[in-house]
Amino acid sequence: MGKSLQGLNLLALLLLIGGQILIAEAVLAEQEAEAEIAPLSQPNIETEGALAPVLGSAEQPTTVAQSEPSPVEITGIRVEYTEAGLQMVIEADGTLASPTQSVSGNALVLDIPNAILVEEFQAFEPADGIALVQASVLPGGIVQLAITGSDAVPVVDINTEATGLVLAITPGVAQAGTDDAAIQLVVTGEDDGYVVPNATTATRTDTPLIEVPQSIQVIPQAVLEDQQVIRLNDALRNAPGVIQGNTFGGGRDNFTIRGFEQSTTFRDGFRIGTAGIIDGFRETSNVAQVEVLRGPAAILYGNVEPGGVINLVTEQPQATFSGEVTAQIGSYGLFRPTFDITGPAIEAGTVRYRLNTAYEQSDGFRDFDTNVELVFVSPVVAIDLGDRTELTLELEYLDDERPFDRGIPPLGNTIPDVPRDTIVGEPADFVNVETVGVGYRLQHRFSDDWQLRNRFRYGATAFSSLRTEPFGNVAADGTLNRVYIANDSQLDTYEFQTEIQGEFSTGSINHTLLAGVDVFVADSQVKTTTNFALPVNLFDPQIGIAPTPTLPLPFLRNDSTANLSRVGLLLQDQIELLPGLNLLLGGRVDFFDQRGTAAAIFIPPFINTPAQTGEQSETAFTPRVGIVYQPIAALAL
Repeated sequence: MGKSLQGLNLLALLLLIGGQILIAEAVLAEQEAEAEIAPLSQPNIETEGALAPVLGSAEQPTTVAQSEPSPVEITGIRVEYTEAGLQMVIEADGTLASPTQSVSGNALVLDIPNAILVEEFQAFEPADGIALVQASVLPGGIVQLAITGSDAVPVVDINTEATGLVLAITPGVAQAGTDDAAIQLVVTGEDDGYVVPNATTATRTDTPLIEVPQSIQVIPQAVLEDQQVIRLNDALRNAPGVIQGNTFGGGRDNFTIRGFEQSTTFRDGFRIGTAGIIDGFRETSNVAQVEVLRGPAAILYGNVEPGGVINLVTEQPQATFSGEVTAQIGSYGLFRPTFDITGPAIEAGTVRYRLNTAYEQSDGFRDFDTNVELVFVSPVVAIDLGDRTELTLELEYLDDERPFDRGIPPLGNTIPDVPRDTIVGEPADFVNVETVGVGYRLQHRFSDDWQLRNRFRYGATAFSSLRTEPFGNVAADGTLNRVYIANDSQLDTYEFQTEIQGEFSTGSINHTLLAGVDVFVADSQVKTTTNFALPVNLFDPQIGIAPTPTLPLPFLRNDSTANLSRVGLLLQDQIELLPGLNLLLGGRVDFFDQRGTAAAIFIPPFINTPAQTGEQSETAFTPRVGIVYQPIAALAL
């Protein structure tokens, strides 16, 4: 019995070895046949290595798997117009496979296998005869390019490069009698410009509004144009929490944000004026958008009220020529033409310019001798000093004269029943503001992630006025005592700003770092004189009887000088901890110094004040911490 089993085992072993040899011969024969058909598509397999598993043991033959190539990532797509015509540039981190082509209606469709698209792409009507160019992702690692012609299928010449593809696109020619059963509909829309996703006022970096841990609102140029805004107050009616404050008889812009009256506004991040000096209205003809930051902002702008900041972003020179002339005509003799032109100063486009001008005239609804007359000129020149360096030079001049008008004073706790055009001042009352601003902005990029910004602005404001003000309350019979007051003030401001901004990562955490220093210096001189004026009766005002007084008036009410200087050191880090979770950390140190003098005042029997001098110096640290969590893209907590 044992010998029989041994014989059977030996027979089975011989049959198994013979079967394995037959299988190996069949595999080799099949490989040789495939090698004859496509010798370049198969790897070179050594015979000894192929037979070793078969002859060495009775185990199953080993299969050698061929690895699939890694998908190539498409990092960027752009459509540009060159001298040769329209072309589509596909940038990738490797060599892309040749796309397969098909036609659908007027669209040429190209499928690129084994590719990854970072961001889908669309370009509507990039050239005559081309309605749409788009790139999208299909299942199975395919990136699809669709180029749709307006009247016919475009012609595309494909050039393969080491890091992508370049498609030369030529519009097709429509053929009569073609089969138009397959139609591709292209729906185009136009952005109304009412939504501005990014702003710089809150962080001094170009940051999406939804990532800022503070309330910020942008009033874009489209809104300013659609509402035909003339005064800044008209624009800020769109901003909740911002109301008009004391306008000094209709002679200046002044706003209250969240209950705090603002002493100054900003233009391109620079202060316009300072507390104690009337600096007129903010001209809007060269304003691209208005940004309102609600809440404390001292870390960025130094000593400002905690209610918030209003920043006017001005229009800048463009590389393509455009021009606009407008004229506004309205009630009470309003006539306001504006002129805006921009373009390249030289053919290469390395020097660009922009010129904004405005003129305004009106006589108002009260019968003053003084009419509104405003002249504004603002030239800007941008110069490319290199591929990474840009210098912008700018100038602003404003001369604004208008009547001083406090309105109708109250009679006790009630509004008197008198006509709206009643004047209780004098017809010659006026406010005149003349301002000059000149400066530069220099920006240099060390790399795509690091840049340096250096800015300077000098501002000069001359303010003068003559006004007839109420002196005391209105009597029961309507009698109102009055005094003349004349102002003659001068303000000079100097402001320097230097910042370094960089973007980097520490592991999986992304940072946007801002470090800067800013210096602000203001010198002011204020002189106020006064005299007594004839009283009037509110119900029958007899005005224009007395001659217009000669300036300056005989009694000195204020003669003071002030010098203010502030140096601020700023450090801020915007940290992306996780997608949708952003942390803002910052701190600022301010060094503040102020000196002032005041002359002696003697107006018998009312005022007898001796001369005074004073100075103060302070140092303050301001921290800032904020965090934003976005559970979904459209919601921020």
